[in-house]
Amino acid sequence: MSKHTIFSILLILGLGFSNAQKTEISISYGTPSLYGVAYDFVNVVFNQVDQNEEVKASAKGVLDAAVSFYSPNRKWQYGLGLMNEFFDDDNTSYSTDANFFTLLPNVNYLWRKPERKFQIYSGAGIGLTFMKLNYVEKNSNQKVNDNKTTVTLNVTPFGLKYGHDYGLFFDSSVGIRSFARLGFFYRF
Repeated sequence: MSKHTIFSILLILGLGFSNAQKTEISISYGTPSLYGVAYDFVNVVFNQVDQNEEVKASAKGVLDAAVSFYSPNRKWQYGLGLMNEFFDDDNTSYSTDANFFTLLPNVNYLWRKPERKFQIYSGAGIGLTFMKLNYVEKNSNQKVNDNKTTVTLNVTPFGLKYGHDYGLFFDSSVGIRSFARLGFFYRF
């Protein structure tokens, strides 16, 4: 990561701590993201078209850890998520290694009164994904390192949260987060 990325993360966290009424940390695991599923689909199509079997890895799921801060009225939640999408090597003879790591600043709106134990929320975020794909090329037998950075989006149309200081949450997302994820949060 560059110095600018680290500085931006620290700045967001610092501003959040200075203005927040409550802080929340969460961890979750879920199904593959839209990006992981699209990667799988493109792999299947292109590998069939050109009879290429050298790059085969399939998305398995997304591990997500986040720190969030609440606005003074506790209707808005803003924070930073760190996600890692895992891939399995479907063709071990070519030693495919794929990984998507994402930094995602995001904002959620809570639809119910803050003192309620059961919450419904929606949210959105825009961030950076660092994509890594390493494999052995079939014809030349050389190792190929394909690393890219891209801007990624996420929209959470619907999420459920149960608990006050700690609890469980479930949401569905379209974008870099899992289509469906289940997690635990702790608020202080």
